[in-house]
Amino acid sequence: MGSRVSRAFRNFNLENRAHKEISKSKPSAAPHHPLTKGIIQQIKENPEATESINKKNEHLLSLLKTVYVESKDPPQQVRTV
Repeated sequence: MGSRVSRAFRNFNLENRAHKEISKSKPSAAPHHPLTKGIIQQIKENPEATESINKKNEHLLSLLKTVYVESKDPPQQVRTV
């Protein structure tokens, strides 16, 4: 019996509530920081800057390939009670 009552309250005016949520305006994006605005403007004006960012640096890539990380867990100690 309790589930019927809770279902009735949950489904009450469901379609109108759904339309109300859908019709709400979407939130706008946060404004950029003043320093970031300048950088973004420079990138838009100068597309060569993005090319240098995306270009592969062979020297750094070779250094990265030489890095090897070996991870070891410390041995577990058995606790006696």
